Amino acid sequence: MREIIATVETVEVEIMRELFEKKIALENLTKIKDNNMLLVNQELYKKFIEDYKLVQGEYKMKWDELQVKYNLKNIKKGYWTLDFDSKNIILNY
Repeated sequence: MREIIATVETVEVEIMRELFEKKIALENLTKIKDNNMLLVNQELYKKFIEDYKLVQGEYKMKWDELQVKYNLKNIKKGYWTLDFDSKNIILNY
């Protein structure tokens, strides 16, 4: 089931989109099998982990801010998604 629970501002959508894209890009780096430099270069791996933790933290912090600002409804086993085109936050359950 899906329920629209808020509509956010354009600037918030852009911030969330940027963080989401960074997060996905870093996650995709771990899926590259051939000559994965993350596996052979400890310095690069350490930088990757630091960047991923930073982006993940910023992404969670932004969701926390949106939860407070828009008083987002939450239910057990539910999760929110943001439709970047409509600017709607959707509760999925």
